[in-house]
Amino acid sequence: PERTKVKKGKVVPLTEAVPGFAEPGLALGVRVPRKFRPRDEVYPLVLVVPPKGLAAPAAIDRLLTRAIAADEEDLRDGALVVSMELPSDLAAWPTVTHEGAPGGIRHVLAALAHAERTLPVDREHVHLVGLGEGAMLALHVADFRPDRFASVVCLHLEDDELFGRPGPANFATVPVLFGLASDSALRFVTENANEGHDNAVTAPSSTEGGEWTWMAAHPRDAAPKRVVVRPGISFPTRVHWLSVDSNARDSRAEATIDRDANRIEIVATGVASVGLFLNDDLVDLDRAVEVVVNGTTNRVSAYREWVTAIDRMVDGTSDPGRVYVAEARVPVKAAK
Repeated sequence: PERTKVKKGKVVPLTEAVPGFAEPGLALGVRVPRKFRPRDEVYPLVLVVPPKGLAAPAAIDRLLTRAIAADEEDLRDGALVVSMELPSDLAAWPTVTHEGAPGGIRHVLAALAHAERTLPVDREHVHLVGLGEGAMLALHVADFRPDRFASVVCLHLEDDELFGRPGPANFATVPVLFGLASDSALRFVTENANEGHDNAVTAPSSTEGGEWTWMAAHPRDAAPKRVVVRPGISFPTRVHWLSVDSNARDSRAEATIDRDANRIEIVATGVASVGLFLNDDLVDLDRAVEVVVNGTTNRVSAYREWVTAIDRMVDGTSDPGRVYVAEARVPVKAAK
């Protein structure tokens, strides 16, 4: 990665020039470990989404000065921690763009892009931590790109700030920890279980210790066997290796993989076709893949191609922790 100005163990304010952002750019806060060895190690990344009115460096300080158990100190001190400024208008937070300017989702993803370009990030341990109103935005960011994040932690330091949060449909691979068992947090936990995910908990009910222990115990699943895609307001239309050709709110696709049988089963509504991004962690590409969509069986021959692998790296579908080398598109017929 490129080098960025950091001071080991210290929170440093930075400004990153980002296309589409007004000069001088996106204001950030960055803290690297005291024993930082960028040439030898990769580190977990915690993206801190601040509450309204709190600057990025102060948001990092607020997280790092929270009381934690002694056995979590090494986990906290061994992580990269990055925060970002956010739009002053809360209405812009759960959007990619708002009134012609970058929305809150884009601010967070720009901070992620900066961290991944300039710091040695462990791609399987990128976690979102939302403070106060930032918890709502952290959930929206994870809903937009669930394939990029290992987990979400929502720490409500004030009142319950989960207004306008997304539903849990796209969180099959993204566990969520709520610091408080507030009414809206409990509703998300219940809805999550109803979706069949059952990976959202509140801190009082968790048996895995504090938030740092919990994050360490939840690496990203780069090759999940079950994924769900349900577009919200135009997004997402892809989650991990499954995409849909519609951004309508009533569209939905759920898929599971049985690698031993080289079989993918998909149930989809509101779409004409589904796309598959594949590699040998998911299926055996030396054999034909059986794809069953709404009860209709298709035999798909998906071939490894350098052009596909490179294109998916360039457009961000792949990342250094997960590379897709083959693609297929399968038509969707009404369920039998």
